[in-house]
Amino acid sequence: MPEMTVAFKDLPALNLVIDNTDLGRNYYELVKKNYKKQKPVFRDSAKCTIDYMHQLADQAQKELGWEWHADQYNLDVTTHLHTNLVELLGTSGFEHVPEHLDSMLHDMHFCLHALEHGTNTRTSWLQIEWFNTDGFELPTDFEFQTQVEFGDLKLQNPYVGHPPQQVFAEGDFDNIDSTCKFHDRVIPGVMIYIQHSPTIIDRDKVLSAFQKHTPEFVNRVGADTIKYYTGAPVIGHVKNLDDLCIVQEAPLLELDYIWFKT
Repeated sequence: MPEMTVAFKDLPALNLVIDNTDLGRNYYELVKKNYKKQKPVFRDSAKCTIDYMHQLADQAQKELGWEWHADQYNLDVTTHLHTNLVELLGTSGFEHVPEHLDSMLHDMHFCLHALEHGTNTRTSWLQIEWFNTDGFELPTDFEFQTQVEFGDLKLQNPYVGHPPQQVFAEGDFDNIDSTCKFHDRVIPGVMIYIQHSPTIIDRDKVLSAFQKHTPEFVNRVGADTIKYYTGAPVIGHVKNLDDLCIVQEAPLLELDYIWFKT
């Protein structure tokens, strides 16, 4: 069974078990290969403050002419601002953006979603990722889950756009072809769910909202497609949940290392 250990500095290491399937094994090898080439990026959402977002907004205004300054970054504000990222990155991807803007845009995207949950809080995921084009197509028989539990591992979203359940949750049905992106590709990254209350996804409610707000999109892509991709791409779980609680409550997190069992 594929297993790896993720350790944050001065905290108990987390033991991760990956599904023992063809997909799980291929995903494990993908992450392992990328770790050998380059250390991943980890951003602690607890560091995402309004002051830091304003620093990023200053850069974005200078480089791109974007106006991202706001007194607060609630869901209405972040959904509106996310449109800038979708328009710039949703079609061409990060690989076509000038290299000197990469870090700024990644930080803006990450902090935008972090601030939706309030300042100085750690959001639902510990997200470890590589920014490259490596990966493979998601098998068509993969089963997305409608419930995510504390300690579950989820595949990294390969797109700036959002899966159907997030479009539904944010009520963001404008520019739907760019906003809604189906999770059909596996890329290197580790996402650890740290919210103690489970996330429950109702496929019928999501589809109903799409049929109400974007009937043409539903007719074009198919109701079954929207329902299929409505869910969480869970790929494994953390074994030592007590240690995950300690990590989740730590004031600041710094990624130390990842160790692979085989």
